[in-house]
Amino acid sequence: MKERDKIQIQCLKGKNPYIQTAHLANGKMIYLVKTVDDDHHLYELPPEIQNIVLDWVFWNFYPAQKLYPHSSSYGLKHVLQRRTQIYLYNNQFKEAMLMNGFWPRNPSELNWVFYIQASSPAIKAQADGYSGLPIIGRQDLNRYGKRKWC
Repeated sequence: MKERDKIQIQCLKGKNPYIQTAHLANGKMIYLVKTVDDDHHLYELPPEIQNIVLDWVFWNFYPAQKLYPHSSSYGLKHVLQRRTQIYLYNNQFKEAMLMNGFWPRNPSELNWVFYIQASSPAIKAQADGYSGLPIIGRQDLNRYGKRKWC
């Protein structure tokens, strides 16, 4: 059994102190990441922002069998911020990755390393010279300005 599968099973059985599951009032299951000095969660953001973040993660990362050790959750959340103009805390980004099926090497680390391909759009430079895919139909989010949603 792969290490990431063991982490996932521990989480779903409630045996992982760093990743827990919870159910919202609407019945949706979410992950809650516990990190020292960071108690911000993705579900606290407005639903529109959550959807943008989850969609961006879905389209910008490819799953892999091997770890990609060159970028951690902290660095990857900045790629998302540059492309979407949405600031996330590290915990919020980690929860978005979990909800899209990307598990960390070690959940006890502050900055997680994920099983993602080096050819993922969030890793490789795109046609405009920046990492990550732009959001189609949302030109206001694709500019590299100082505007923040949250």
